[in-house]
Amino acid sequence: MNPIDTWVDTDEIRRLAQRLVTPAKQTTTSTNESGFGESFVGFAENPSKTAPLCPPVSAPVSAPVSAPVSTPALELPSTHTPAFESLANWLHGNCAATAVFVINLDGQVLFDEGSAHLHFAARGMALNWKIRDRVKPVRLLVHAGQFLELVPAHHAQGRLILGIVVPQALQASTLSTIREKIALS
Repeated sequence: MNPIDTWVDTDEIRRLAQRLVTPAKQTTTSTNESGFGESFVGFAENPSKTAPLCPPVSAPVSAPVSAPVSTPALELPSTHTPAFESLANWLHGNCAATAVFVINLDGQVLFDEGSAHLHFAARGMALNWKIRDRVKPVRLLVHAGQFLELVPAHHAQGRLILGIVVPQALQASTLSTIREKIALS
């Protein structure tokens, strides 16, 4: 008698071996289980071959004239003052800035050059500045070779947060020059 046969169920081993040899029924996962909804089209390797996400919209033939609709300050800037535009031009020329935005301590966007996805960091800093007497500049790496510099500054409109996207971190002397320019604008 084989000593292994006494404590191993041979019938059970045959059933396990049969399950291993027989192909298992493939289970399909639904798109909802994977975290993607019905509108998910997949990841594209070459974005130039994919269909545009937003199809072109043609202007209506006859549009009724209506009262202007106010947009929330979170989406569009409430004002575009020439002072902020000239500051942005200076930042583009002297600091190689690729994007500039300005928000106040209430989180309202006063000036923006398409950086809405970065406003959350500035709003957090603005909230912190409301609680404390002063805050220091913050530097975040937002992408390889792109830094977001959040600079708290005083302006005629009150305390503001200036957001600048630059290719390299700004020196402390440059940040103080930027604060002076904001105060004078």
